[in-house]
Amino acid sequence: MARRKEIDDLTGLWESRVLLFCGTKDHIYRAGIVQKAADFYRHFVRPSNVRVISDVPSGHAIPVAEYGTPCGHPGPYFMERCGIDAAQLALSHIYGPLRPPSTGPHTVPTDTHGPSSPSRSQQWIAFNQSRFVSDGRTACLAPRGWLYVPKQCHAAPRGLSDASAMHLVNSTGP
Repeated sequence: MARRKEIDDLTGLWESRVLLFCGTKDHIYRAGIVQKAADFYRHFVRPSNVRVISDVPSGHAIPVAEYGTPCGHPGPYFMERCGIDAAQLALSHIYGPLRPPSTGPHTVPTDTHGPSSPSRSQQWIAFNQSRFVSDGRTACLAPRGWLYVPKQCHAAPRGLSDASAMHLVNSTGP
């Protein structure tokens, strides 16, 4: 397909970095599918740049260090308190060593309708994500997504980079 110019040349992917995650209690992915995806990527990406994490006892969720539902018990925000920071692991794998995380308060919206107080609304931004799927539900996306914005980024002159915030999805919708 690349020779026919239907897709870009895949040699450009060689230096990419890939992190795949699947919790041991994730019943959405079939057994072995994440390893098969890693094997596939290793054809196009330097094998040492492909990392698989599959030993965390989480369900189909984002493992976080200090908040969320207990590890292995998915909740409405698909964030499970597993004692690891999956976002930090992914970003450090992709970008290398990171600065220490901020020590400010990190609160999650209390329900699908949004933050419950003005102080939280300064850190969480709601956005309409229904435009990303044709019928609004096919991808199990709620109509509203949430973007966490650290206070020090509020004054950023050109906005946030893609790696500056975390997108949380509630699949049940409001």
